[in-house]
Amino acid sequence: MLKLLPTLALCLLLLPAPLLAQSAGAKPNPLSSTDKSFLKNAGESLYFLSTITERTKRNAGSETVKELGEKMGKDLVSIWGEIGGIATSNGEMMPTELKGSDKTASQRLNNAKPDKFDHDYISLANKEAKKLTRHFESGAKMVNHPELKAAAEKWLPTVAGFEDQLEKAEKEIKGRK
Repeated sequence: MLKLLPTLALCLLLLPAPLLAQSAGAKPNPLSSTDKSFLKNAGESLYFLSTITERTKRNAGSETVKELGEKMGKDLVSIWGEIGGIATSNGEMMPTELKGSDKTASQRLNNAKPDKFDHDYISLANKEAKKLTRHFESGAKMVNHPELKAAAEKWLPTVAGFEDQLEKAEKEIKGRK
């Protein structure tokens, strides 16, 4: 039992403040339509990018893409945790499934042969990273909820960096062929 106390203490420190406030009986702050739109759009992009990035663990044909997927995956989990925590504490839900063209693209990537996976992944991920960057740029400027705006501002450089990382990996892979 005593061995679990440091872990429990760390978990409590990592809980987002809004979740603690909500559990203490505080009412969630109402979100504006702009805030909800950011959560929906950024959430869908985050979910899609996370889903396809997860596939790099088992499907990537090169170490470059595996390493990139691992790094991006960690960042995406952190972003999702913070944005999702704010959404939940304000009565909103983050996406839990892929829809439409995202679902189709994800399935196509999942079925890609190993020699084609890296190219297809980088192409899809780069397109989605650009979209995600636009959502976070817009969120950093337009979101009204202070915690959500701060999170968009905080994570914008990381999200924008995905494009650079993907382009670098793409050049490295092309250079090997």
